[in-house]
Amino acid sequence: MYACAAVQIAAGMGSGKTYSGTQTIDDDYIGGDLYIDHGANITINGTVELADNAEIEFAPTSKLTLNGTLLMGESVDVLVRRGSQFIIDGGTITTAPCANEWSGIFVDGYSNQSQTMPGFQIGYATNGVVEVKNNSLIENAWTAFSTNSRGIGWPQEQDYRGGLILVENSTIQNCFRAAEFVDYDIENKSEFVNVTFDGQDENATHWETVGVEYNNCDFLNYSTSAISTLDAGVDVYSSNFDGSYINSSAEASIIIEHTFSGNKVSDIDGNIFDDGYQKLMLSPGNTSPITIANNVFEGGDRYGVYVVGDGWFTIEDNSFRDLTYEGIYLSSTGNNSNLSKFNKFYDCEFGIYAFYDNSGFEFEQKCFTGSSSKDVGYSGNTYAVGPSPGILGEHDGTTTEAGNSFTTRFKAIGRYGTTDVFNYHIKTGTSTSSTKVPYN
Repeated sequence: MYACAAVQIAAGMGSGKTYSGTQTIDDDYIGGDLYIDHGANITINGTVELADNAEIEFAPTSKLTLNGTLLMGESVDVLVRRGSQFIIDGGTITTAPCANEWSGIFVDGYSNQSQTMPGFQIGYATNGVVEVKNNSLIENAWTAFSTNSRGIGWPQEQDYRGGLILVENSTIQNCFRAAEFVDYDIENKSEFVNVTFDGQDENATHWETVGVEYNNCDFLNYSTSAISTLDAGVDVYSSNFDGSYINSSAEASIIIEHTFSGNKVSDIDGNIFDDGYQKLMLSPGNTSPITIANNVFEGGDRYGVYVVGDGWFTIEDNSFRDLTYEGIYLSSTGNNSNLSKFNKFYDCEFGIYAFYDNSGFEFEQKCFTGSSSKDVGYSGNTYAVGPSPGILGEHDGTTTEAGNSFTTRFKAIGRYGTTDVFNYHIKTGTSTSSTKVPYN
């Protein structure tokens, strides 16, 4: 507690407050709850400290801009109600002295209508908005941002999903979770751009929502996942993932899981994944394709991309380097038209390994270099890879080839156990000594 707060408590001022009208706040201590009144336009330039277990609640049509610092007591909640705005512009939210963790910022919306962006009229019929920008710092929360409403009650709270969260050029650190998105059936416009996520157990979780975007972000020092979804889709672009603390088969830098068939798709494009047990884990179950393109997967103990269960995916133009096990591991992905093309594999044990039924999987135009076991391996009961792997559709090989370039002819393809054989297409006239021709 800073000195001003101590003086206020001594004077008997440690109670709740309401901020109303248009005000600029320098320093303040609030011993109870803080209410941002209807129509209020409040700016905090100094330091405001909240007592333990307090709430900051925004009334509809209210706005609070934080340029200074909020010092949060233990378990403080911030409730951004429908039609209100919380703008953190170069500000800091952290724990007060002697507090370990505050709860987080909870943003309400309308589950049945599209989100209103900043710059549009904010009113009673619009979602809550949290906007974070200009090198702001959010730290030491349980969940820094959540679209799961607080204080509404069940089942009404289901109607309050769809709050909007926009974070740019800022840092979220030392929280249990950075962001939590719950079910919202309309495209979610929330986004994180140029954000550093550092020191969370898990960074961002998504349940039954689609459209949240991460662009040019850095994910550091996470122990469970950087991004995870459950029956949800995300877009992840040009971001860096340091998975050094991922050391379990149940964990990965990005986890995409579907428990039932749905069309919430994900686009993972242009990212760099370093180290860790596995980089990207899919349990798809989706009816629209997940796209994994233009990424670099390097280092670590196990896999680059691990896919288990029926689904629909395209893996293309990626680089897999120095992986202890497989670049791509497939298990029972079924007979959907799944494609891997134009990928490059360097110094992995296997470039691709397929287990059990992956009969819809095809691979083409890949470059394999330095595989320690085989470039492609398959095992299980039937159709570990598709009946015509390496090409799209059924071709006779006279004009269309699989076009894979193997480490050597003898390291090209390994068949293990009693798995069914398959046809591999080679363009007519190709020299039998070419690395495009696997040894049979």
